[in-house]
Amino acid sequence: MKKIFVLLAVMFLTVPVTVSAAEFKASKDVYYLSAGQAVNDNLYVAGGSVNVDGIVQKDFFSAGGSVALNGLVGEDMATVAGTVSLNGSVKGDARIIAGSLNVNGKIEGELLAAGGQLNIFPNAFVGRNVYSFGGNFSDEGSVNGDLTAYGGKVYINGLVSGNVVVKAKDVSLGPNALIKGNFDYYSQNKASIASGAQIIGTENFHQTQYASNVGLAAQFLLGFITVLWLIKLLVLISAALIMFFVFRRETDDLTNRAVSNFWKELLRGFILFFILPIAIIISLITVVGIIPALIVALVYAIMLVLASVFTGILTGGFVSKWIFRKHDYSLNWYSIILGVLVFQLIKFIPFIGWIVAGALFMVSLGVLYGELYSKLGLRKK
Repeated sequence: MKKIFVLLAVMFLTVPVTVSAAEFKASKDVYYLSAGQAVNDNLYVAGGSVNVDGIVQKDFFSAGGSVALNGLVGEDMATVAGTVSLNGSVKGDARIIAGSLNVNGKIEGELLAAGGQLNIFPNAFVGRNVYSFGGNFSDEGSVNGDLTAYGGKVYINGLVSGNVVVKAKDVSLGPNALIKGNFDYYSQNKASIASGAQIIGTENFHQTQYASNVGLAAQFLLGFITVLWLIKLLVLISAALIMFFVFRRETDDLTNRAVSNFWKELLRGFILFFILPIAIIISLITVVGIIPALIVALVYAIMLVLASVFTGILTGGFVSKWIFRKHDYSLNWYSIILGVLVFQLIKFIPFIGWIVAGALFMVSLGVLYGELYSKLGLRKK
């Protein structure tokens, strides 16, 4: 029963995990890395509130209700959260999806941000390009590269060393704005440019009717879909890693069983995926079968979620064998991350991609059902 609850927790990313190759932390409450602490490798965190005042020597990946970085990240940062406050330093690139993002620190690489409200404050510095997709965007800091912004309202009142491209309903430059490159903007009306604002390059206004802006709407839709895909990817990676480190022996066994009985598990998964829903619907027709059908439907839904997570782990086994040239299908944290990514990218391959992805999912569903059936059988004994 305990392991069943942990499996359910995997879906919500609330299981605490720590490993030596990299640090994995998950909590429904608060994760805090104090100013005197350091993580010597990558740090992966999921929690209600994430606060990093210390040092992360390599990459920092996080997801939560709120994320605050006041310390140092030695390489890249990737975050999905409701609110993100970046007051510290990131030596590499920052990729952030947030309802609200406030940058008041230093990013030596690129910044790619998507969200509702994105703010770069006067003390902030970005060493390379900035790409912003969101409702409102405000830049009052220093950007040592190009700036590309898509949004409802875009306000620039800082230094941009390169070119600026803006597509928004309302565009304005503040009195401290300094654009050393060209300023190209697509909007319904001309930009509001305050006295004191400077454009060293050329200013190019491309009038776009807001009511008939099908192209801009399509770009926003594409950006939104991309954001959702990235969120899904991060959640699947986190869930797969948690499942692996909590059930390390079981996931190794299931992966080897899936590989050695690939066609058998594929057939079982196919039958479960297509036949079981029909059986549930038939049972719902009869009064006596309603409660059992609802129970089976709940188990079926849980199995689908777990199979979605395990498919990335199974793909990680193939990655270990075929890419990392391991002698077997042994798993580790980086093969799982790559496995989840490979599985998601396979789907983009026309026709054949969905066949391969569907087969891997069916195999995962089949082997998980086999494990569940085995456990229930042993329990009966």
